[in-house]
Amino acid sequence: AAFRNVCPHRGARLVNDTRKRTSFVCPFHAWRFDADGHLVSRPLEDAFACASAGRELVRVPVAERHGLVFVRLDPAAGAIDVEEFLGPIAPLIRSFRLEETDHVRTDAVVTEANWKLVVDVSCEGYHVPATHATTLSPQLVPFLTIHDSFGRHHRFASPGRKIEELAGRPESEWPQMHYSAVHYLFPNTILTYSDAIDGSMVVVAVNRSFPGRHIGETTVLYSTYRPADSRGVERAAYESLHDAVLDINSS
Repeated sequence: AAFRNVCPHRGARLVNDTRKRTSFVCPFHAWRFDADGHLVSRPLEDAFACASAGRELVRVPVAERHGLVFVRLDPAAGAIDVEEFLGPIAPLIRSFRLEETDHVRTDAVVTEANWKLVVDVSCEGYHVPATHATTLSPQLVPFLTIHDSFGRHHRFASPGRKIEELAGRPESEWPQMHYSAVHYLFPNTILTYSDAIDGSMVVVAVNRSFPGRHIGETTVLYSTYRPADSRGVERAAYESLHDAVLDINSS
């Protein structure tokens, strides 16, 4: 089940983090709701003896598919057809086997920017040489990206510097390489399936951008996952990679 993050009493925000919990307590008047959205307690219960409305959290449509959770904020909207929503990018997302990945860590980054701008910047490589001169830029061919459209979604890829070494060589001499690209899922999610910064291992990263507490503020939830085929790589290596990318995104 999924609910609007709003107390039905006075509209206060219930939670501000992604911690697991079995109940939700409103910080304004301490109304408590269980995991199914039912009101289980509130101070001065007798004062609300005649009140029948506004006792439950507002449910919204939710669906889970391909290791991802999809939520629609309109409670009156119908059930979510994930395959229809993903459209032509669905087979690609399915191939990542996200449901088999190992969640490493999720951290929140708050930035002074409109959420749509944060998403748009994450979908282009033009800024990389100037903004990430000592981290990402040395690994990538500058100012070169390939874009593919999948309806309302899309992906792009920037070739690594090692690709330049293969120019003019027959494909039979090319080394084995991993699939590597950045994928935009409408409206706020960036899913990266690629080699690590130094090319040492495959990693899955997910950025979800949400409007902040005021106009011009965005909260980005950055998550790192270890793919099912990379279980032989120590978890500590992914922890270090998460911290390195977090430093890039925070700078």
